[in-house]
Amino acid sequence: MCLTMCGPLSIVIIPRLIKNVMRPIIVFNSIVPRLFKSEGCMLFPFIFIKSPKLPDIIVGGVVRAGASVKWQQLVIDIEEQKKILKHETIHFNQCLKYWVIGFYLLNAYYNIRYGYEKNRFEIEAHAND
Repeated sequence: MCLTMCGPLSIVIIPRLIKNVMRPIIVFNSIVPRLFKSEGCMLFPFIFIKSPKLPDIIVGGVVRAGASVKWQQLVIDIEEQKKILKHETIHFNQCLKYWVIGFYLLNAYYNIRYGYEKNRFEIEAHAND
């Protein structure tokens, strides 16, 4: 008798358990996205963001010394950063769903076969931005 979860149910239940426990490690002000010519990228279990963590430049409602920021631009940048984080988090969850290596293999296949814009993983991530 199997004492652990076995069979088809484990294929459905285990990824859900992992998804509820695992969280991405977010790295701001990273050079990694520049290598991919993007604003953000996900390399499991990390999410790399090109820009610095914007709320960190504000201390007690005052812009930290040395940070030249226009308030209007700051609001736009924070919203853009949230959008990038959400997009990359969707890729992180896709990684969990397809067991990391499966995600990267399928992602490579879809990029080669259909191109970046028609890659089903990118379509899903952009639809939920």
